[in-house]
Amino acid sequence: MISQTESRIRKVVIWLASSVGMVTVFAIPAGYFYVSYLYETEHLQSLAELSSDIVSEFVYLHPDTWQLQGDRLEQLLEKSHSRQEIIRYRIIDSKGAIVMSSGLVLETPLLARHAPVSDSGRTVGHVEVAMSLWPEISDTLLIGVISLLLGTVVYFILRIFPMRTLTRVMSRLEQSQKALQREVEAKEEALSKAREAGEAMRHLALHDNLTGLPNRALFQDRLDRAIIYAERAGSRYAVVMMDMDRFKEINDTLGHHIGDQLLQEVALRLKKELRKSDTISRLGGDEFAIILTVADVEDAIAMTQKLRNVLREPINLKNCYIRVDVSCGIAMVAEHGSDAQSLLQHADVAMYTAKRNGTGIAIYDVSEDPNSPRRLQRINDLRVALDQDGLSLCYQPQIDLKTNEIIGVEALARWELTVDEWVSPGEFITLAEETGLIDQLTLWVLDKALQECAVWQQQGIRITVGVNLSARNLHDHELPAHVRGMLDRHGVAPSSLVLEITESAIMEDPGHAMSILNELHGMGIILSVDDFGTGYSSLAYLKELPLHEVKIDRSFVSHMRNIRNDEIIVRSTIDLAHNLGLKVVAEGIEDAETAAMLRKMNCDFAQGYHICHPKTAKEFLGWLRRRDATPEHFSED
Repeated sequence: MISQTESRIRKVVIWLASSVGMVTVFAIPAGYFYVSYLYETEHLQSLAELSSDIVSEFVYLHPDTWQLQGDRLEQLLEKSHSRQEIIRYRIIDSKGAIVMSSGLVLETPLLARHAPVSDSGRTVGHVEVAMSLWPEISDTLLIGVISLLLGTVVYFILRIFPMRTLTRVMSRLEQSQKALQREVEAKEEALSKAREAGEAMRHLALHDNLTGLPNRALFQDRLDRAIIYAERAGSRYAVVMMDMDRFKEINDTLGHHIGDQLLQEVALRLKKELRKSDTISRLGGDEFAIILTVADVEDAIAMTQKLRNVLREPINLKNCYIRVDVSCGIAMVAEHGSDAQSLLQHADVAMYTAKRNGTGIAIYDVSEDPNSPRRLQRINDLRVALDQDGLSLCYQPQIDLKTNEIIGVEALARWELTVDEWVSPGEFITLAEETGLIDQLTLWVLDKALQECAVWQQQGIRITVGVNLSARNLHDHELPAHVRGMLDRHGVAPSSLVLEITESAIMEDPGHAMSILNELHGMGIILSVDDFGTGYSSLAYLKELPLHEVKIDRSFVSHMRNIRNDEIIVRSTIDLAHNLGLKVVAEGIEDAETAAMLRKMNCDFAQGYHICHPKTAKEFLGWLRRRDATPEHFSED
């Protein structure tokens, strides 16, 4: 493009230089000659008219003899001009006879002008004034030579300098164009990469990274479209929620990388079995969701069973053959919900029904749905109770089995919904964990328990207060800061606080739990494993945790009088804990015989109905005073 433009500009420059040069060569001498010619013409015409007047006056004075006085007329005419010019005068009468001629011989070409001679208004002849044009021509030729040289110089100046400038300009322009081209290519490449990255990001935003299946967002979009199409065209669709059974066990036993490979193989098999009109998505973990085009409920069940059968074919992962069992819940579009959220929720409810009942497949049944209006109302009531301080705390004492002294209490949340209705802790704590209110509930219990502990310490009662933590609490990075703030606010020493954590809560994410527990331990807080013996991998992690004590679950303690294996488990747990330098608390002591057995086993502390039922703070103080007054009594209850 630049070479074509440069070529055109070069041609224009050459043409302009040639034109200006030619104009210089021809226009200057031509102009000079033309101006000289005009000037001499006008000059001669003036002389002719002046001479005519002189001759006419002479004719008037000598009307009869003027033609015979040529010499006299020549003298008069010679005096009429002062220029040093070579001019020829001639007077010619009316008959054409030459009356007078200056006699000069002029070189041709000649320039002549005439003026009439009159006598009393009658023309009797004319005066001719002539001069040679050769001087003007010679001057013009000389100027022409000079103009030729000048034109040549002008031509080369106008051609060379603009060309040099043009070359530099075009070179820079070419460089600029190349730079621009490189910039454009770079931007196009960047734009292409950005477009590819955008496509990749859109794909990542709408697909699962591990399996490549649509994710929840894309699945919901397609489910919304299916719902609309079902309304318009009357088509029938089923939403299937699918969850792999014992997937966590596979992950823990074979490793997460094997679990990932298993998920990829499951996704591949399901995708291969489904039709183009169906949609499969991985919602997260080992949970898949499917949109099936079906004729009716029976067709949905048959297709779901077909998928289950495909997955039950052995999968070879590193020479380990695995059969995958899945639990599936089915919700029909329109029949079980008219929006994506309710359909997914109802299919999820059906899936857990299938898992709980061991049937493999279940159709949504409203009677099995925990998200009933009563449950939703209960959740709202719990939220209000937390906001308006509608809960209360009871305290269950713990004793030292060797000294029979009260060494601490466990704070237990209670919820009196109405005067005649109490909500069980198992119900509202489960609700709190499922709805995310457990963090608020834990902080409320901590604050109230520490407030009460501060009051007791002011009265000289030096005991610890225990508060339970959930698995969700162990994922809260701000928990240690909250606890530290409450201890400072109420003026309670960290060693007066016992935080109880279940084995299952710790094992849900051991690494994260370890970080939080180490920070709490560093503050001087007593850490206790609650319900010890009911979890898994407890012995493997027990020695790694920053613990002070373990609490043996009541399910072992309460039956050890009658079940030999439970007694062995309790004894072994006590010995193990002591060998690790930990104290042991036995829960669920309901009779004196069990307490006696625990003493013989060297158990440190005990807690249960035999010692004392959970009491309000006021009731606990009363019980404590009565017990101090009658120390011989082991328990009032």
